[in-house]
Amino acid sequence: MSITSEDKNVRIFSWMIEKQDKKNKEYEYFGIIILRSKDSTHNHLINLRDKSNTIIDPEKKELKPEEWYGCIYYEIISNKRKKDGKYILLGWDGHNAISNKKVIEPINIFKDTITFGDPILQQDTITKNRFIIEYHERTVLTLKYDKKEKRIIFDNLVPLKEEQKNIKQHYVPDGTYNCFRYKNKR
Repeated sequence: MSITSEDKNVRIFSWMIEKQDKKNKEYEYFGIIILRSKDSTHNHLINLRDKSNTIIDPEKKELKPEEWYGCIYYEIISNKRKKDGKYILLGWDGHNAISNKKVIEPINIFKDTITFGDPILQQDTITKNRFIIEYHERTVLTLKYDKKEKRIIFDNLVPLKEEQKNIKQHYVPDGTYNCFRYKNKR
């Protein structure tokens, strides 16, 4: 899949290959980011290496392209201040045979470098570098940007059964929504 930012400065290609172990249904993700130079004389190419299986507590980490939390990106959101090199990516991860994940990934681009996990997501009193929503494999989860209201909307999740509380692979949408809003120009 390929996505391009509104300002045409960032283009991302992401794809996946199913691993040989068909029983566990796991994927390996690959990606390339093309950054347009300021003078438009050349583009800078950045290869992404999926390390999502080895990252401990990924919602609290800033990552480099060689230690990327792999997924398929399907939307890129430009920051209000269009020239600051900050974007938010929305992605899908077919985690395993029993759950999927959706990812909100803030990125920061400075010159020809990129950092994944810009710490701008505020959930209650906790600041996160990225937001990962795990949910039951047989359900559909909405994660999208509402441009008119300037917010990222996602389904509220609940466990299928009370005894499955805190086991995210058994969570499904309950028909209500949550969101992240831009606040203080972030």
